[in-house]
Amino acid sequence: MDRRQGGCDRDRDHRRAPRHADREGDRGGLQRDPLDQAGSRGSTDPRLLGEEGLSGSDPLSERTITAYLDRLSSADPAPGGGSAAALTAALAASLGLMVVAVGRERGDDPRLSEIAECLRDLRASFLKLACEDEEAFGNVLASYRLPKGDPNREGLIEHALQEAARVPIRLAEGCIDLLYRLVELAPLSPRQIASDVGAASHLARAAISSALLNVNANIAYMHDEAA
Repeated sequence: MDRRQGGCDRDRDHRRAPRHADREGDRGGLQRDPLDQAGSRGSTDPRLLGEEGLSGSDPLSERTITAYLDRLSSADPAPGGGSAAALTAALAASLGLMVVAVGRERGDDPRLSEIAECLRDLRASFLKLACEDEEAFGNVLASYRLPKGDPNREGLIEHALQEAARVPIRLAEGCIDLLYRLVELAPLSPRQIASDVGAASHLARAAISSALLNVNANIAYMHDEAA
């Protein structure tokens, strides 16, 4: 089904990729090394260079909301804006699912089942992207830690940044899918909770805006912006 007609595109590739925009400093400038920016936010988590990345030993699905917010509030390199944007998108999908659940209590419209299936898939995708974003920042930091005399350093940094930009791109694409589904859901939702569909739409749009900020932040550091 064409995504413009509300398709979910559930088979979209979820490749692992690094990095979100820095929480402090010049988000788009080329003057500052991202490693220096990370250093300004506190000591670097030693797990950054590990095989599991930033979130490998602390997956998002195993954290409480309070624990996630505490980490987001800290000087740790991650989570940051990219992860928060993906979690915001997951909240939007969950609001949509709540509207579907209430609607089903008032009648079993087959369209609600299709929408619910897609919303569940999108929510799982957003949670995965939130974790990938956290892991991603560690990969970018690791590439910048390579000795400056290493002939592969520049290429590895460029590759990490290119891969990093793909995470928020996929998030924005998923949010577009979500918005199409919410448009389908709106006329099927009970009037008393129609505002929840609107709230979900606003959250999805905010996640798209945040994702695009992170794409631009990665592109700004690339030598080959055409990539």
